[in-house]
Amino acid sequence: MSLGASAEDWAHFDLILGLGTNLLPCVPASSDVKVAEGSALAGKVGKIPSMINGRGEAHGLLAWQKREIASSEVQYWSSDRRLNMCVRTGPISGIYALDIDIDDDPTVGPDRATDVVDAIHSTLGALPTRWRENSGKCLLMFRMEEPCKKRKIKLDANPKGPAIELLADGQQFVACGTHSSGVRYRWGAELPSNIPTITLAQLDSLWKTLTTSYARSDTSPVPNALAKASNPSTGTDQSAGVMKTISEPDWEHLLACLRFLVPHAADEQVWAEIGMALLSIKDCGKPVRQLWLDFSRKAPNWEEGAAEQWWEAHARE
Repeated sequence: MSLGASAEDWAHFDLILGLGTNLLPCVPASSDVKVAEGSALAGKVGKIPSMINGRGEAHGLLAWQKREIASSEVQYWSSDRRLNMCVRTGPISGIYALDIDIDDDPTVGPDRATDVVDAIHSTLGALPTRWRENSGKCLLMFRMEEPCKKRKIKLDANPKGPAIELLADGQQFVACGTHSSGVRYRWGAELPSNIPTITLAQLDSLWKTLTTSYARSDTSPVPNALAKASNPSTGTDQSAGVMKTISEPDWEHLLACLRFLVPHAADEQVWAEIGMALLSIKDCGKPVRQLWLDFSRKAPNWEEGAAEQWWEAHARE
């Protein structure tokens, strides 16, 4: 039996959904997969884009996050039934996905995955959903024109525990093929015929709801100074929720807190929450926007223009 995606799967996502320039192959995780010596794929089979060489060995695909993908490559990959099919996410494709990595046993407690999916559908409408028969985990796909970085909500303190993740820039997901458990991925009765488009404002509204309902209390280590800025008690236009003034001691304390948070800025959720806190003091008479840009530039995963785009998108709300 072939583990990978069918030629029909590749053709559908290429021609019907128009994603041909953002489709990638991925070797399914299996006990008989041999990884090429020295390949960075070791320990990551089935999780990142990869191929099989002439010796039957699996190896990673260089620069898959940004490289151009030719139609001839898609045609070649689609002819190899050993390969799963991935979709790139983020601004490069305009495709994003909500990965519901929750696998509760509904016989012993609440089925949180179903509750999360219901919350998503009530806010965004019905979205194409990828699932598999042996798990409550699923993935919901959508388009978005505004750029957005990845986000994650952790439901408990276990680093590998249940989570809700927004797949975005520099990421991908397996759309068709076989999971490491040996069960094939499915998209309902048939493959999606279209991909709905949402706005960043809709996503932010949903994310706020999900964070309030499901995030563990210590999801983001934002210090008291930033929390105070987000919900100030003095010198504030309460109707707008924006601080109009900030004392010099508070400003200096804020700078000290941000220096402490620099190592945490690679966490997209922390980064975004800091941004929202700083937005709440943007009219305080201090160079808050420049502070945000300087802070973001120190992040380990800093990307040119990302902080500016984020600020401008959210400052308009």
